[in-house]
Amino acid sequence: MGSFPSAAAKPEANPAEAASTKPTTKKHDQAPTHFATELNTVCYNYLKAMPLPRVLESDVGRRLFGVHCAEIKKKDVARVYFALQAKWQALKQPSNNNNSSDDNSADLGQLEAAVTNLASTTRLSNATIGLLRIGLNANGSFTNEDDLLAMMDDCMKALRQVEAEHWPRSSAGREFMGKTLKFELMLRDDMAMCFFHQFLVQEYSSENLEFIDMVNSFDDNYDSLSADDQVAAAARILKLFVDENAPLQINIPSKIRVRLERKVSKDKEAPKDLFRAAKSEIVALVQRDSWPRFLKTPNWAAYLDYDEVAARTASAQARHDIYLDFIGDDDLTAILSHELGREYLGLYVVIMALQPEGSVDFLHHVMTFGMVQNEKEADEMRREIFARYLAPSAIAPARCVSPQTSAVIASQLETHQGNTLFDVAATEVRSYLEDQMVPQFKRNGMYAKYRILVGQSQPIKRKGSLAQAMDKRPL
Repeated sequence: MGSFPSAAAKPEANPAEAASTKPTTKKHDQAPTHFATELNTVCYNYLKAMPLPRVLESDVGRRLFGVHCAEIKKKDVARVYFALQAKWQALKQPSNNNNSSDDNSADLGQLEAAVTNLASTTRLSNATIGLLRIGLNANGSFTNEDDLLAMMDDCMKALRQVEAEHWPRSSAGREFMGKTLKFELMLRDDMAMCFFHQFLVQEYSSENLEFIDMVNSFDDNYDSLSADDQVAAAARILKLFVDENAPLQINIPSKIRVRLERKVSKDKEAPKDLFRAAKSEIVALVQRDSWPRFLKTPNWAAYLDYDEVAARTASAQARHDIYLDFIGDDDLTAILSHELGREYLGLYVVIMALQPEGSVDFLHHVMTFGMVQNEKEADEMRREIFARYLAPSAIAPARCVSPQTSAVIASQLETHQGNTLFDVAATEVRSYLEDQMVPQFKRNGMYAKYRILVGQSQPIKRKGSLAQAMDKRPL
């Protein structure tokens, strides 16, 4: 179905027609006493910017705008417009005329009542009222396309003056936004994805969005990477989301999984469209599963009520800051104090390194070593730490420790007294983790899993922007 004509596409009325138009009253219709949406919010500005003819092109738009008109007790002009719209569509697509319609706006009795009510007002011109009566007298036959367009144009002008004024602040408008905005179109909206991410974390299903985000980053940075770096970036995505034992495994068909693993792991290739099929599967899954549930939550309402300027100027960093305020912002010491924190951070570091890496375990064991009082036990632990993490043949090397530091430790391994032997190496590891790994880890779903599991006895509380956005909604 083609787009319905808008008022902007029509030429100005000729003087004769203008003379037949009743003068417009200056009396303003009383505004609703309560608005579902505040001014200058995401929802308000989205609906305000959308041309009314575009809203009324879709079935859901016509239905919800009709609901809004009924709520403000101004449904007659909308009813006439919808009836004329149906007649215009029938002229343009006569093959569809055999289908019966349940649309009340097409009912001649209701249309006649609406015309009768409008005839005593200044909402529509005399010319429009006259053409409507002629059509009604002909048993609802409106066959002149020019007349239909002229009447629709007149109705649209009337709707813009009254009914559309408070549409951006109505509850029906909020519902329209939720029913028409698709997940895929919102992916690049950092603030929308911030609130969606919070919702997914509470549902324990954030890996789908995190996979999409990581694939988008892969696509965005692809041309700036060398061939080896492209393969390495693809391999990290596979290890996080695709492999059989991936910590954030996504649900994709086995044939796609096998093809990805063969391309990256065996062929050592990573074309730019490598993840296209997998991403399409996950986007479709989110659109039909998580996204509709999200639209019914306080998280979605918080996004609609978010300040428009702040939302449009939000960066990925702002999204991340709000997310951390919601999920919890642990530093390295707090992460290492939990067994789950060490496990998830350690696994993340290994995946990023794409090879054995023991920096997290090394730092934890050095902290434990510093508290050992028994000299014999300390000697055994000192040798074990060096052999496992710093020796040339270490099975879990702390790769960020410089060779010079490792050499100094090796030379003092048998003679050093006290528990400070590994202090310099521990400082190097801590700097590496704090500066490089922990910031990345906090952007990954593995951090969310750690925070959720640690906080299961104390459920995550909504904080920060979500609570603020909810608090400012009218009671």
